[in-house]
Formats: sequence, structure tokens, C-alpha cells
Amino acid sequence: MDLNYKEIDKIEQVLETNFPQVEAPTESKQPSPRPPVRGGQKADFSDVGSSTLYSDLAVIQKNYMPKSGRFQLTAGLVTVPTDVFYLTGGLSLRALYHFNEAWGAELFYNYLSSSARPEIDNISNNNNVSVQNLVSLKSFMGANVYYNFMYGKVSMSDTKVLPFELYNTIGGGNMTNSQNYSSSSVQVGMGGLLSLTRSTALRLDLTWAFYSTKNIVGQDSNENSTFLNLGYSWFFPEPDYR
Repeated sequence: MDLNYKEIDKIEQVLETNFPQVEAPTESKQPSPRPPVRGGQKADFSDVGSSTLYSDLAVIQKNYMPKSGRFQLTAGLVTVPTDVFYLTGGLSLRALYHFNEAWGAELFYNYLSSSARPEIDNISNNNNVSVQNLVSLKSFMGANVYYNFMYGKVSMSDTKVLPFELYNTIGGGNMTNSQNYSSSSVQVGMGGLLSLTRSTALRLDLTWAFYSTKNIVGQDSNENSTFLNLGYSWFFPEPDYR
């Protein structure tokens, strides 16, 4: 059966009108997945902060041994480990006042006693060398400026944590030898403080002193000695328990 062109156009228009319109798929905008968090939980740092201007800093723990405005008394033992010809040791006393957590000033006194090492007898008897010009030390006293430059903590057998600090000292003093000759000295040192409680601590010092002295025959001699101190410290008054 033949159809004219007008009827064909009419049929196509009807088909186009009734044909279902399919929309092109659009990309779904979903947030990209976040990286996995260790432990399966998201870390929350919203409560971490401080009252200072730096909001990204936080105070984890306050100083266990506050020293500002406190006195420190130390009593202990002292030895001169670098003395080749004499065994020198004695008692040590120190009084220190802390202006703040970093700076302080101290007075110290070392009472010393010496005995000749066996090497002196060997030199005199076997080599016929006189050692009468050697002089031992009798006392060492003076004053130091104290500067604390480091805080830290150490674990004792994974059962207790002990705070400690490291410091430097520099000052001047007076050295007296066994012939009662006194001379001025300059000393530098460093040491450590291991806190046992908020008012007691163990203190270890290594001091290097430079001085001029006279031997038995009256000759001048420039000398230097190293002093090793080990003591027990008391702090007072009691700190404010914050």
C-alpha cells in the first residue's frame, strides 16, 4: 500500500513526540574517602592546647622539682681523680640559692686529705729521683654561678621515672696546699641533679680548677686539678603543690 509524503511526516512526528526522553547520567559528587586512621578511630586533638598565645603548644607536665626562690644544701664526698702522686679525698659542703629555674649562686668548701701513692716511693728508691717539690692540697673553697641548661627524665627498671637536670658552673676561689700556702683560683664545671623527691636529690659535680701555688722549696708552679663531688641535697622551703 502506497503512502504519500504528508502521511509519512505525520507518523514520524507522532513517534518523536511519544518516544521516551533519556537523560544523560550525571557524575555523582561524593566526598573522597579519608585515609584510614590507625586503630580504627579518628584522633581528636580539640582539647589539646594552652593558655598562651601559641595555641599549637601544650604543657604536658609541670616541673617536678621547682627551684625558684629555694635554698639547696649539699653534703658529700670529694676526690681528685687526676692526681698522679697523691690519693686525695675529703668532705664537701655546698650552699646554693636558686633565683629562678635556670640561674643560681652558690658557696662551697672542700676539706681535703692526701696520702702519697706507692709510685712516689718507687721513683725515690729505684730511680734516685727527688720528689720533695711535690705538694698536695689541703682545702678548696669559693663561689660559683649556677646555670641549668637541660631537664630530662630517666626510668629505673621500668618501675619509676626520676627527673634530672644538667647544669654548668663558673666562679673563683681559694686553694690551700699542705704547706698552708693559699692562692686564688678560677674554676669551671658541670654536673647533674637527680631528683628523689620534691625536696631531696643526688648531685654529681665535675670541677676543673686553675691556680698558682708554691712547692716545698718555695718555687712558683702553675697547676690545675680536677675535683669529683658526689653529694646528697636538701631543698627548702617546701614548694607549692600545684
